[in-house]
Amino acid sequence: VFILGTGKLADRVVVKDGEMVIAPITQFFLSFDHRGVDGAPASRLLRRIKYHLEHYGEVPPPNGD
Repeated sequence: VFILGTGKLADRVVVKDGEMVIAPITQFFLSFDHRGVDGAPASRLLRRIKYHLEHYGEVPPPNGD
């Protein structure tokens, strides 16, 4: 009961470990129907997608988020 949209992947300047570096950045947009799902689970879903994209190939955290 949701739509996940993504923006264009583009190189951006970000701060990592106190230094400015260039990194590929995109935006995610989550639209959902409150009649079918509450905002909290939708937010957890988006955080989980973000985590797995940022930590691709690593072991997931013990709590599953």
